[in-house]
Amino acid sequence: MNRNDLAVILTCPLFKSVDDPALPRDLESLPYRMTTHNIGNIIMTRNDLYDDLIIILSGVLEAIQEDRAGHNFIVETLKPPEAVATAIMFSPESRIPVTLKVRETCRIYAISRKSLLWLCSRYQPVLSSLLLDMGARAAFLANKLRFQAFSSIRQKLAVFLSEQLALGRTSITVNKEHLAETFGVNRPSLSRVCRDLADQGIIRLEKRSLVILKPETVAILADSVVDQ
Repeated sequence: MNRNDLAVILTCPLFKSVDDPALPRDLESLPYRMTTHNIGNIIMTRNDLYDDLIIILSGVLEAIQEDRAGHNFIVETLKPPEAVATAIMFSPESRIPVTLKVRETCRIYAISRKSLLWLCSRYQPVLSSLLLDMGARAAFLANKLRFQAFSSIRQKLAVFLSEQLALGRTSITVNKEHLAETFGVNRPSLSRVCRDLADQGIIRLEKRSLVILKPETVAILADSVVDQ
């Protein structure tokens, strides 16, 4: 394992909170695989056994699902230094529910379930981070499913903004790619709807965030969605 790869692994959310000089040595001593995959390659297909955890060191992966009509859609875009499908490793059958396709040439690190459990037993922050990651992914998929109930992007966005207001937030940090994936829409279409709301003075778009200027209008929009 070279220094650059190890440095990226240590920034993975599973390991970055560990403040112990022994961790790098343990990561190097445990069995692992390093592989490189070119654009368009399929790393895993739906229902493949997922018993080695994948961590992305470079490049971009797409988690792809196929609908009943045979159309593919992107469930999630995965980038360094993310760990892929942590919860699936500990599901009853450990079979990945999506196809993993390479969007940008990527290098991945893979470690077995047994090795990961050993790290969890040795380093409590790894266990805590693993559980947090599994919970975050469950919440992401639950939100994605919930937003499928709304037919238009405008409806989805109105409900999202209303929920942010309920949490006391009027300035919201937004990753549009992540939000588009949560809504199950493409990013350009979401950006177009955001610009429409900005043109109407309902929100203001900033570089990495949006500001709700008319909370009462957002509430009306969201209420009209709920009432449908």
